[in-house]
This record gives sequence, structure tokens and C-alpha cells, in this order.
Amino acid sequence: TEVWVNLANSPIKWQSESATNDDDSDAAVVRNTDFYIDYANGRVKAIAATTPGIDAENTCTFAYKKSQIGIDISDLPGLIRVQRVEYPVGAIPQVFVTGDVFGKYYVVTGGPEGEEQEQMAEDQQYRIYYDAEHHPPGEYSPGTEPGFLTGTVELAAGAYGLYILALKAEHQGNTDLTTARTALASANSAHTALGTALTNMKKYLDNNSEVDAAGILKDITDDIAELRTKIIVAEDLINSIIDTVITDLASATTARANYMGATANYVDGGTAPDIKKYLDDGDALLNTVAVGGEGQDVPRAYADYARAVKESLVGAHEQDRQFYEQNATTGVNAAMAAANEVAQRMSMLRSYIEQAAGYNSISDTFGVEAGHRATDILAYMQEAAQYVTTANSDMASADRFREAADSRRAEAYSIWFDRKQYIGDFTASAMRQYPRYD
Repeated sequence: TEVWVNLANSPIKWQSESATNDDDSDAAVVRNTDFYIDYANGRVKAIAATTPGIDAENTCTFAYKKSQIGIDISDLPGLIRVQRVEYPVGAIPQVFVTGDVFGKYYVVTGGPEGEEQEQMAEDQQYRIYYDAEHHPPGEYSPGTEPGFLTGTVELAAGAYGLYILALKAEHQGNTDLTTARTALASANSAHTALGTALTNMKKYLDNNSEVDAAGILKDITDDIAELRTKIIVAEDLINSIIDTVITDLASATTARANYMGATANYVDGGTAPDIKKYLDDGDALLNTVAVGGEGQDVPRAYADYARAVKESLVGAHEQDRQFYEQNATTGVNAAMAAANEVAQRMSMLRSYIEQAAGYNSISDTFGVEAGHRATDILAYMQEAAQYVTTANSDMASADRFREAADSRRAEAYSIWFDRKQYIGDFTASAMRQYPRYD
């Protein structure tokens, strides 16, 4: 019931309609009881819950008269405005009625020369004079504009072609500027990364903590005096110990010379007291009857002599020699320990230097990265500058195209708006009027 159904014609003459329900034995349906009717627009709408009424699936027949004071002008091609309506056609002098345009209808409001409104007769014709748009030439037909305007149309078309080129150049310029902004954004990102790399580089060089080259080198500066002092002390100790070792070794040599050397030789010197001489002499008397009653105890006595020489003469000096050698060994061990201390302290200094070099290497890595970032920034800036230059060129081209288009369009407008130029009106062919029903 909320749906309007359009009739075949409009507008409709007031209270001229009659209607039947074809699906209900052609029962009559009544305006404002079974349906509403819109006379101006030619449409009807069913009213719900009526008897016999109109259901959604029903078919109804409406008979009506068309309005004889309203003319449908929606079919006039290219209509701009209605100038005059001649009615009836053929009268001499011509007769023109008065009226107003409402939407797609021309409503006759009065007759010629101030006469009252009357309905148009069905055996008469009316002719509408109106302004219409010109139509461009088609494939098989010329345009509707006067011939002398063809050049101006081409001139205006060229102007709008130039406007299109101007818009195209502006669009390309905007695209280039967008690309330039993208390059600048990339340069800004690279600049941020450059700042981070320089911060990290500074971090591993500055004395801001113990984990940088400056801090490690400061440790070297702070510790170098102490380390140098300890190294010198250790080296002096080594020299002192070596001197003592040399003295002990010389004493050991002297002690050996006291029992087997230039001073005395109690081992194999060849004269008594001599271990080897006693043993040789005793060996010569083995299995020999000795004179003097000693008998077989004589070789043993020589062996005792040799043993006594070893224990009394050789043993004492041998103990001295072993003592000096032990002192020398102890001194050598102490010197080696001091030398190890020197090596450790040198290694400590070396580790400081190597650690500082490591931080320098890390800093160098960030320095290389910073260099790459700076190169990237320069490349992005150059790219942005190129796109900006191109965009400026595009905008300049757009301005030139627009200036040329403005000039062409102004020339066309100056011709079209000149009252001296002839631009004809359009007249529709005669149309049959509405039938009149009495």
C-alpha cells in the first residue's frame, strides 16, 4: 500500500477517472476509498483493508482523460527554456497563450490578449517555441550550431584540451612532489640512523663508562706507573737472584775444586790421601800375603782408608757444593717466578691495549655505518631535488597550458556573447494536443 503505480499518461484531468478490479468480477473501485490518485504525476496507490479493495496481486483497469490545460514537455530534446506556445496553430494573426512551466509540464494559465483560461480543444494543434542546446555533429549528420560557430567550437575544444594537458601536468607534478616527500622521509630515517651510529661510535670512544676505548686507555694511564714500578722491582729481583745464583754456582765450583780440582784431588789425584789410590793399592794386595802380620785385612784397610777419605775429605766439600747448587736452583726458581710476574703484568698491559683496540674497532664499524648513512642521505636529498625540479617544470608546463587555454576560451566566449553574432532559436514541429472530453 506504500507503492505508487504509474499510469500511462500525465497530467490527468480532475475527477475524470473510473476504475475496476479485473480480478474481482470487474467490481468498481472508488477514489479515496480503495485508492488514491495523483493527477499531476499520473499515478495511483491502493488503500489497505477495503472491500472490494485492491490486493497486491490484483489487476485493475483505469479509464481517465488527460488534462487539457497541461502539456508534457519532458520529451523536447535539449530543452533550455520555453519561449512561447502558439495555440491554435494556423490562426492569422498568430495566437499565443500564456502559461508557466512547472517541472516537466507547461500549464496554460490564460488565453491570448488577456483572455481567461480555457481548455484546449481536441481538434486543434499547439506549437511550442523554445531554446535548446546545440548538438555536435554526428557521424552522418552535421551539428546544429551555425556554420560560423564551428571555428569557435574547435577553438573552445582546443582550450579544454589544453586544460586537460594542464591537469595532467599538475597531476604529474603532484606525483613528483609525493615521490620527493618519500625521498625526504627516507633521508630523515637515514639521518636518524646516522645519529644512532654516531652516538654508538661516541659511546665506544668517550670515557663514559668502563666499556669504551677511553676508559680502557685511562686504565692503562692509571695503572701504567704501578705496573712499571712492579715490573722494575721484579726485574731488579731477577737480577739480584741471578747474581746470587752466579755466586752460589761459583762457590759450588770452588767446593768441588777443594776435593776434586786444582786445590786438592781426593778422588783420583794419584797421591794419598786419595780414594782411587787407596782402592788401587788395596786391589793390588788382594790374594797376597802381606808383610807385617796384617794378612788379608790389608786390602780391607785400604778400602776403609778410601771410605774415610770420601766421608771426611770429599763428603764435607760435596755437601758444600750441593748446598750452593740447591741455593742456585732456588734462586733460578725465584727468578723464573719474578719473570713470570713480569710477563703477566706485560700481558695485563697488552690486554688493556687489545681491549681498547677492540672498542676502537667497534667504533670504526659504527663510523663506517655513519659514512654509509651520510651517503644515503646525500643520495635521497639529490633524488628529492631532482623530483622537485621535475615537479616545478610540470607546474610551469601546467601554467603555460592553462594560460593558452584561458586565451582560447576567452576568445570563444567573446564571440558567443557578442550580441552582433547570430545564434538562431529552435522550434519544435507541431504536436497534437490532448484530446478533449466533454
